[in-house]
Amino acid sequence: MQNGAKAIVHYQGKFLFILRDNIPGIRNPNIWNIPGGRVEEGETWEECLKRELEEEICIVPKNIIYMGKSYFQRVDGTIAFYLVLLNDEEYKRVKLGNEGQKLEFFTPQEIIQLPLADTKEFYTSLYPIFIRIAGGESDFRPEELQLEE
Repeated sequence: MQNGAKAIVHYQGKFLFILRDNIPGIRNPNIWNIPGGRVEEGETWEECLKRELEEEICIVPKNIIYMGKSYFQRVDGTIAFYLVLLNDEEYKRVKLGNEGQKLEFFTPQEIIQLPLADTKEFYTSLYPIFIRIAGGESDFRPEELQLEE
């Protein structure tokens, strides 16, 4: 079983993706993915997410909101999803950490055109969440975006 935590990192209508390393033998080389990774022994979901954010984008933002967990047969594990809302200062401090070739922010429309590490169906299912967050609706409440447990 490969449990993990993933971050949907948002700033001004765009979402952060990391272009994975192009190394033979790694899973999903040279394609885009959202930050996150596997839970290590003894870690909580949130501790995993914070460690992965520090490793991959060199900061641990303050506004991290739990969204829910989903089981993925492809990895035989449960993934916890978090919404990360960057402020202006945090956005300026984001930089590529020790994994990946580069990072970039994309609009929801751009995301669905990318070669993605997870299935197109997975990102299609998240598309309404990306649109809603990017739209900055005044009545937006993160708890409305809960994934099925």
